[in-house]
Amino acid sequence: MQEILDQIQRRERLLIVLLLLSYALGFFLWYPTAITNSDESAYLLQAQYFASGRTQAIRTDPLTQVEKISFPSQHPVGTALLMTPLVMVWGWKGAVLLSLAGLLGAVLVTARWLEQEHRSPLFALLILGFPAAQVLGRVGVSDVPSMLLASIGLWSFWRGMDRGPGYWLLSGFLAGAGITLRESNVLLFAVFFFGALMRRDRNVWALIVAGSAGTALRPLSSWLCFGDPFFIKAPAAFSLAAVIQVAPLHFLGLMVFVPAGLWAGLAYRGTRALELRGTVALFTLFYLLYGYSGAESGLLKSLVLGQRFFLPLLPLLVFALAEVVPRWFAWWTHRIAEQRLRALAGLVLSAWLVGLIAVSLAIHPFLARWSAGRGELRRTVEENVDRDAVVLTNLAATRSYLHPLQLRWVPLRIDALMPGDVWRLLEQHGELQLILISRSDSQYWREESRKRLEFVDSLGDAAALRFKKRTANDEVLRIWRVAKP
Repeated sequence: MQEILDQIQRRERLLIVLLLLSYALGFFLWYPTAITNSDESAYLLQAQYFASGRTQAIRTDPLTQVEKISFPSQHPVGTALLMTPLVMVWGWKGAVLLSLAGLLGAVLVTARWLEQEHRSPLFALLILGFPAAQVLGRVGVSDVPSMLLASIGLWSFWRGMDRGPGYWLLSGFLAGAGITLRESNVLLFAVFFFGALMRRDRNVWALIVAGSAGTALRPLSSWLCFGDPFFIKAPAAFSLAAVIQVAPLHFLGLMVFVPAGLWAGLAYRGTRALELRGTVALFTLFYLLYGYSGAESGLLKSLVLGQRFFLPLLPLLVFALAEVVPRWFAWWTHRIAEQRLRALAGLVLSAWLVGLIAVSLAIHPFLARWSAGRGELRRTVEENVDRDAVVLTNLAATRSYLHPLQLRWVPLRIDALMPGDVWRLLEQHGELQLILISRSDSQYWREESRKRLEFVDSLGDAAALRFKKRTANDEVLRIWRVAKP
């Protein structure tokens, strides 16, 4: 019997490795060559600054002539610090390897965790099958590295429950250090650590000591980079109204893309059941109240932008499913012929695995074609924008292609200008460069583009169109020279 179990385990391991290799193969065949969003642009520029030994720049506001300290990014610095060695060796294109390693590592660590708990490691493939994970495995942002950190931290917490303090020292340190990548990472550990304290576990001191040491990295790094140990990037607003907006999207992610994942997290009955359910509920509630879904970028993009926040929670949901599904299966075998139920389950699993293999390969050429349009637009901006000019722009749209620190002057947001500011700028500088990128992928961006074009119309003969180009992604770049008529 043990020989049969060992053989099954070897086959499961082989299947996991083959699927991860298929994803990695597609990644390298269609290697990411373009920056795809403003967050990635900020992380990469911050890593480039770190690689050159800098953390900030001082530039002048062209309207007030006041010098300002500018930062390449206002995000927590942990992600950029992890990217820095890759940037130093391979340039900015090397930074995306952090996300690839994070995705593959999270699946492998979760699979090993499940094996050690005598559960099927195949459940870990649900992480690879999550759409946001597939996409962000190719993007240099904090979400996938946070997922790897969570998987290692939770696995080491479980291992440390009946072993020496070493595992809990690792878990505590990662839990504290996780807030240098994203503040909400601490929610994945807080309930478990509080439970260990209430249970008076013998090595709880290791969690406290290592957790304090890891947490200290956040104020230290913020002080070194921003000059303020309590520096925090302004978040989106939290509100009860946000629940109505984001709940359908999050339900799709947590109950469909991770089949019954949220339900399993709340129905888990294994070790530390109370803490696990509390963690799932707390983390989900936090992002239900968080007023961001990515809806302004359209439905398809919102499936990534809105659901990326749950990537660090995936290892825990997968772990819960691995305990709950066998119980559900046993319950159903009393009501449906076991042979028929097993055949149906085998068919569903086989179809899902075939689909996962196909998606793991196809996602790369699809995203490569999509990002090619963004890469084309970025090159066009770099070739046609005067870096020494005073720039007016719709920064929300142009930040992905033209980071503020790449300009001599602080760029001025059109929506922040007061009546008469343009004429005062012309008096001071003679001429301006006005850059707009118009998008049509959602009602939000169509309305945004319409408002900015109305602003240009209000300038009359002072604005002369010098450049216009439409990319394959249906984004339109326009550049005007603004001078006195």
